[in-house]
Amino acid sequence: AALRETTAAFMLLVAGWNSSCTANASRPLCLCDPMCGSGTIPIEAALIAADVAPGLIRYRSSGERQQPSILKWPDMDAQQWEELLDRAQQRDRRPAMNSPLHGAFILANDCHEGSLRLAAQSAGLAGVKEMIRFSCGDVDQLADK
Repeated sequence: AALRETTAAFMLLVAGWNSSCTANASRPLCLCDPMCGSGTIPIEAALIAADVAPGLIRYRSSGERQQPSILKWPDMDAQQWEELLDRAQQRDRRPAMNSPLHGAFILANDCHEGSLRLAAQSAGLAGVKEMIRFSCGDVDQLADK
């Protein structure tokens, strides 16, 4: 079964993964998902490392913006919502971190090539593909790579 993004993000946060995981260049954190499937955990790890606010991709994508239900509430200020989105956009470090030389060290492995293609495609849509190193192989051979 697929892993929900919120569950993956929760697991990572409980494990201590956060947006400052790459702040200490002398000892950057590494995440390895040896059976990544569709890549939910590595993608969420990259988004957290890049300080991407939850829902930012949904509400500030390059295409049409999806209007959140909260804007239908009578007491919700649409201008305040836009200001919050602007602040979240300013914190987004994906452009600076989306390269193998910067950002977190995230490994995603799976023995199924179709799953890896899906994971890489999803990482691309999330804007974090270059932050993740994808490999195809058996778990028992992962240490040799």
